[in-house]
Amino acid sequence: MRTHSFLAFPISLALLWSAANPLSYAAPAPLPVLALEIPSVQIPPHAAIPSETNTTTTHALVRRGCFTSKEEDLGPTTCDGSIPPASEIVAQLQRKGFVGTKVSAFYTRLEGRSAISLSKCWVNTHPAEIPNPPGAVFFDEIVKTDWEDSVGAAMSLSPGGTSKITSYQKLLSQIFAEQSSGTAWIFAPAALNFDGLDDRNTWKNWEFPALTQNVNIVDVRRTDPNDSSDPPSVTTIWRQGDPTQVPRGLVLGL
Repeated sequence: MRTHSFLAFPISLALLWSAANPLSYAAPAPLPVLALEIPSVQIPPHAAIPSETNTTTTHALVRRGCFTSKEEDLGPTTCDGSIPPASEIVAQLQRKGFVGTKVSAFYTRLEGRSAISLSKCWVNTHPAEIPNPPGAVFFDEIVKTDWEDSVGAAMSLSPGGTSKITSYQKLLSQIFAEQSSGTAWIFAPAALNFDGLDDRNTWKNWEFPALTQNVNIVDVRRTDPNDSSDPPSVTTIWRQGDPTQVPRGLVLGL
């Protein structure tokens, strides 16, 4: 079968077609510009981002709500606004690594200067009593801040958040005492009678009873960080084998 070719198209006809339909190389007229205004969208800093369905995650979390990150593994982390269980708190104490390796130090009813700052100053100026190393660990250094910020933010945003945080801090203090070892210290005013403290006092009802239950505690010593006497006045208020007390544990509604 014979096929037609554009090369066989008569040249005269091509010239006539070209004259009747001149080619134009001019640029086409520009299209009209539509004045579209695209509104800017601002995401509020508190906008909620969906979290994982599992309320306990082992990934790193951001501060305002337990979202996964790749920065560092936070270990077990309660993200639903409830108080972390004791097993999680123990894991976080171990993750930080100070409790049980440093001398555990507690404080109560210290007025004026920050209780922790005042007590730390005493520790730093009395190396004969608390050598460094190992040094002392106070409540503000027992867990890493990334985990505590995450669970604290979740609790504060949940119903009854303030009360939950108070109950959590009491429980955290008790577990701090339960995981301690060796000699523990309590910094308090010399004139303070521990027996006269109320049932919400952390030292009387959570920390000290937990220390007495702890078989790894050798003794508990007391001093007043405001006392500048040299040598310092130090009293041993409990030794292993003395009567024990029962800590209050997790108490809701404080």
